[in-house]
Amino acid sequence: MSLIAEALQIAQPTASRHLDILRQAGFITVQKHMKWSYCKRNDPALREYLSWVATDLQLGDQARSA
Repeated sequence: MSLIAEALQIAQPTASRHLDILRQAGFITVQKHMKWSYCKRNDPALREYLSWVATDLQLGDQARSA
């Protein structure tokens, strides 16, 4: 997490909090090994969410143009 915080120039607790939100949403998985935590994208969950957003946006556009 400290590498991510450093790359984004944010405090480590801030990075940890945001990564925990992403983990709770199912967008990443976190594996801990000793003192290190390794984050990995959950591509199927991200694709499903993006598909939902696209559908919701299309429905919103249709409702506004009706």
